[in-house]
Amino acid sequence: MAPQTPILGYIPEYKGTSRIVIESEPLSIISESFRALRTKLKYMTPPDDKLVLCITSTGMGEGKTFCALNLAAIFAISGKKTTLLGFDLRKPRLTELFNHQKHTGLSHYLAGHAKLDEIKYTESIKHLTIIPSGEIPPNPSELISCCNTKKLFSQLKEEFDVIVIDSPPIGIVADARLLMEHSNCNLFVVRENKTIKEQFKHTHQSLTEEKIAHMGIIFNNISKDNGGYGHYSQQYYTDSKKSSQS
Repeated sequence: MAPQTPILGYIPEYKGTSRIVIESEPLSIISESFRALRTKLKYMTPPDDKLVLCITSTGMGEGKTFCALNLAAIFAISGKKTTLLGFDLRKPRLTELFNHQKHTGLSHYLAGHAKLDEIKYTESIKHLTIIPSGEIPPNPSELISCCNTKKLFSQLKEEFDVIVIDSPPIGIVADARLLMEHSNCNLFVVRENKTIKEQFKHTHQSLTEEKIAHMGIIFNNISKDNGGYGHYSQQYYTDSKKSSQS
């Protein structure tokens, strides 16, 4: 890992089933970890510009969609008009979570078959708009590299304060690299006991050589048994509960 890439967040291990933890468990350790990450990201936003976050990982199953969704939710809850884009057009996990399989989405917009207002969906959290992937296209990379992608982000910046991109794993396909041309903050999700170190090292080195700016690391699924963030946070919350009950 290059020293100039900061570690921005430590997300504790989560064994629950809620898709939006900040909504179902607002006082939990994991919700507090997303609040801390939100605070750090505010300092990475260029002055007088909208925050456009591209969240990726080197492989599958590292929790990028979970992190993208909860980051978008934590910004929305703070009062920021936020949109979450399901740009993993090949394996649309976000679409599955919100049951948007039959809904018009990004692939329709990029292909010129839908307008922006036709692919936006609101959920239970105020200020949060979901834009799903849409129908799985035969040519995801070509769609993402088309002129309509630039038009999309231009339109979104006029309406939203924060734009969160759930992108495909950058260690597998080139789509995430194309999306980074439209973001001003790029986050790698690294999962304990899941991320392949050599694959991450190679991918990260390639992006560094390409001079991709404003990169950060999120360590996901940190076990409290390793004495890290989860351990100390658990102690803090335990002490707080004892104090409130005494």
